Amino acid sequence: MISSLRPVFANLHRQAVTQYQRRLLVLVGSSEWSLLCLDQLPQALIEKPGLWVAPLPVIPSAASVFCVNLAKATWVKPSRCHQVLGQEFSWVVVDAFDGLDPDALGASSGALCGGGLLVLLLPALHSIDKKPFDLWLEQHLQSTTAMLVIRQAMPLENLPCFDSNHLLLESGRRSATDIAPQSDTEAASRTNLNHVDSDVCLTADQAAAVKQIMRVAQGHRHRPLVISADRGRGKSASLGIAAAKLLLQRPRIIRVTAPAVSAIEPLFARVLALLPGSYRQAHQVLFEQGRVEFVALDLLLQQVDRGDAAASQCDLLLVDEAAAIPAAMLERLLRHHSRIVFSTTVHGYEGTGRGFLIRFRQALDKYTPSWRRFELTTPIRWSDEDPLERWIFDTLLLDAEPDSQPRTAVELSQSHFCHWTSEQLLAHPQQLRQLFALLVQAHYRTRPSDLRDLLDNPLLHVWLLHSTPEFNATSQLLGVVLVSVEGGFEPPLADQIWLGQRRPVGHLLPQVLAAQSGWRQAPLLHFWRVLRIAVPESLRRQGIGREMIRRLGDHAIQQGGVDILGTSFGASVDLLPFWHSLSMRPLRLGITPDASSGCVSLLYGSGCSASGQDFLALAGQRFAQDLLRQLQGVNTDLDPTLVRQLLQQCRGLHPEPVDQQDLHDLYTLVFGQRGWQQVEPALYRWTLQQLADPDVCLEPLLERVLIYRLIQRRDWAEILPLLQYTGVRQAERWLRSRLKPLFAHLPLTIGISAE
Repeated sequence: MISSLRPVFANLHRQAVTQYQRRLLVLVGSSEWSLLCLDQLPQALIEKPGLWVAPLPVIPSAASVFCVNLAKATWVKPSRCHQVLGQEFSWVVVDAFDGLDPDALGASSGALCGGGLLVLLLPALHSIDKKPFDLWLEQHLQSTTAMLVIRQAMPLENLPCFDSNHLLLESGRRSATDIAPQSDTEAASRTNLNHVDSDVCLTADQAAAVKQIMRVAQGHRHRPLVISADRGRGKSASLGIAAAKLLLQRPRIIRVTAPAVSAIEPLFARVLALLPGSYRQAHQVLFEQGRVEFVALDLLLQQVDRGDAAASQCDLLLVDEAAAIPAAMLERLLRHHSRIVFSTTVHGYEGTGRGFLIRFRQALDKYTPSWRRFELTTPIRWSDEDPLERWIFDTLLLDAEPDSQPRTAVELSQSHFCHWTSEQLLAHPQQLRQLFALLVQAHYRTRPSDLRDLLDNPLLHVWLLHSTPEFNATSQLLGVVLVSVEGGFEPPLADQIWLGQRRPVGHLLPQVLAAQSGWRQAPLLHFWRVLRIAVPESLRRQGIGREMIRRLGDHAIQQGGVDILGTSFGASVDLLPFWHSLSMRPLRLGITPDASSGCVSLLYGSGCSASGQDFLALAGQRFAQDLLRQLQGVNTDLDPTLVRQLLQQCRGLHPEPVDQQDLHDLYTLVFGQRGWQQVEPALYRWTLQQLADPDVCLEPLLERVLIYRLIQRRDWAEILPLLQYTGVRQAERWLRSRLKPLFAHLPLTIGISAE
């Protein structure tokens, strides 16, 4: 009977409280049966703050003890579970009857305190209904002393962890009946270890972290700090303790930013607790003449770009959950603020700190070579060796690590590049861990949901490069390419996509080319879109990525049925040469920055069939024709180096020729007294000709000024600070001095004496 589960659940909870760890309870059955089981949870537990993760709230029922308490709990949709990061709960129930959201599972588990239970509700699926990720999850659902799996169809006596009295046993240790319940005082003292009102650091490494943060504010400038930690280590609280101590020393303006204001609530709570007399006002805490204030990321970046006084008056900037923020945005903050702390999660649910540090290290080394790193390792929200944390890491591959002994060189001629199916990946779990580790390392915004997509999405293909011609136990994983199969729609649906009436999920290239670029035939074509490329850190810059894309293109051509091999990525100076070297051509330049990269997107493609090549010729020609107008309109803020790269890669770009009269105009500008505006058309044609020629290399600052003023039509007010001048006449004199060496040949060219 279900009522016999009550002492079982009570014992599971008692174990969690005794060891200040979390426990996992998995209920596999119908939703009605699961709710009856939830009624057997200890009353002392469900009366505490809890979290209900489900598509819909449960309607309270007077007949259900759990439902009555559920009305007082926090409800959040799985897609919004990131909003609970930083909050704390004594119990969490995840409703996965409509499918398990790995991101929601990871985020909600991070909000569960020691002594709590995470209850996972799963449907009882027939084998034919199970997707690959369901099979992966099932491999990790085995009852242990720390995890209890109960299936509706399974008699209670058959559970492996129960004795004759149906009580959970600790393996090799005393019976659960011998564990005395904790007194309220004992439980409270253990719980208070994690209470935000505590005015002391709770671990030695938290105290060390606080000192490091304060050192950023008090020591030399331009020595930023990167703090990393797994969930529950007191990372945000450390920021709050340091902020409070700094405000006690003297009035300061400490600014905090994060992807969401909810993420910094523990920081505010700690400041309020440590500073008697401080008070909360909207999104800031005020204390005497100082304050700690939250500033939304987009507003902060606007202030930085405009050079607002508010941004320059900041004494210390704290960036929490930095792994969830595009690297381009973080770089802008780094360049503007001389005292800054980045805080990130090592194995996060909104992004991984390991990949973040690898990718962001280049900017740190470039702009602030004296930056420092500190990692918090001791958990605070629960005790060491927490079994739930271990299970989450194993199941969602959050701690997957690349090969511990990577090579420094590889013979590509001996390597093997092939497509792996979900069935193959499930049959080789170590290989699955390796490829996921590479994705985490190369793309710091990799999420647990990416694991589900790898296994379940039939239109997502995984291609692996191995060190040996055939995969075996000695093979080393050299690279991964993820490919999205897109397009191939019937004409009626293709027209609906073209008109913007339908937006099929996962078909980015045909949809963007049709609905945004206006190509009616695009949805009819078959695309392979390169989603991600990952290579071990020690093997990068050896041509492995290029080799994989070349082989992928060969497979697409040989296999047939593929018209275009393409990609979409955030426009950056490093990436354009890579795709151009693979004979791909630009097809579309985005208008607004992408949320994941902070850059405008670029679409590139190469033809794999006659139909694909014909389309690319038309689309590439139109892109070249429209590019200059776009650079003078919606893309006036594009990086000048990107502008030059795009102009050189446009095969259909034919700049107006510089004629004899243009040369006369340029001569009178440089050696005479004519003004900039009088010869601007001639200088524009000359500049465009120079930029489109890959063999011409202009002085970087001169190139930037010419692009700003002539190509992007920026106002002089934006250009003068770059030259550190206050007037246009000064800028024109500077321009003449830089152009004279380039035009030294003009007297001979136009038949004028140089004397």
